[in-house]
Amino acid sequence: MKKIILIMCCLALVSQSCEKVLEEKVVSNITPEYYKSAAGFEDAVKASYEPLRTFYGSQRGFTLTVFGTDTYTK
Repeated sequence: MKKIILIMCCLALVSQSCEKVLEEKVVSNITPEYYKSAAGFEDAVKASYEPLRTFYGSQRGFTLTVFGTDTYTK
């Protein structure tokens, strides 16, 4: 019983943190101003073509290593 209480107390102490450590920088959000530049618009066009890479030309490099093996022929 003492071990359980000790473990719970340790977990309670470890899980505490200050507010500054918990704040995260948002790096994935893109502002609308980004698309107003030529480079931003070009990046948006390139990103729109990305789903077509896997839709039409399935880039499955892992299959190059399994052709002719028991994994592929089963």
